[in-house]
Amino acid sequence: MKTPRQLRCVVGVVCGACWTLRAAGAGAAVPQSLYAGLDVAFHTVRDDTLVPLAFSGPRLALMSRYFGELGPGLLVGEGQLGLGYALDREQAQAATFSWGLQASYLFRVYEGDWQVALGPALGWDNQTFLLLDWDDAHAYWIGTLWLGPGLRGWTWLNDDWRLDLAGEVALLGWQSRPPEYRRHKQETSYELLPYFTQPTRDLEFGGIADWQVLRFSVELFESPAPRRAPYGWGFGSELAWVHASDPRPAFGFSASLRVSYGFDL
Repeated sequence: MKTPRQLRCVVGVVCGACWTLRAAGAGAAVPQSLYAGLDVAFHTVRDDTLVPLAFSGPRLALMSRYFGELGPGLLVGEGQLGLGYALDREQAQAATFSWGLQASYLFRVYEGDWQVALGPALGWDNQTFLLLDWDDAHAYWIGTLWLGPGLRGWTWLNDDWRLDLAGEVALLGWQSRPPEYRRHKQETSYELLPYFTQPTRDLEFGGIADWQVLRFSVELFESPAPRRAPYGWGFGSELAWVHASDPRPAFGFSASLRVSYGFDL
């Protein structure tokens, strides 16, 4: 089913949260930081709508991230834009294009040696898979618009460095996939505009039993205690998984190393 209303609601929630934080910061000194960074990843993609073969290779992604203390919670927003190259076991070549937007609002649920925060997370993601050697008339994608829990825990190793563990999982949402049967030259990979203007078209509702989005990261931040919004250098790694079961099984997996730098706002 098409879900323009739900899409507008999700975008509205994100924009509303950012506006609220900006308004709060105008009247008081709210700890905030903005990060920019680079991810170097190994990634694997497979789509059985096309052929049951996995393609693997390197991927580079630009990322940005926002941390801001807002009331009793911590607002975290993130965006990524990546390009990748992959080969299958027969050395057929493929390219991948991916982007993602995520936001979470986390409430502190435990304070001790570790600080633990839990709250709702939402995301809007797309992974497009383009074959270079053959079947260049088609592209295959997994687009998701999802909601689930987000978790972040951190501890300070000393006065200047802290260790963060974070994870997110999709419980429900909407998913976009190519149709199982497509006309010859119905969508050509040379026409890239639809993958920017309609990245999650013909959305269908689904839950964790139908498909999943999983993300886990570990990062080391150069940040003074006890501030919850870190800034300075960041070094880490992230594992990300997206899975679809309709119209045929498909998945994307990446393991990345990240370096970033955050500015105190």
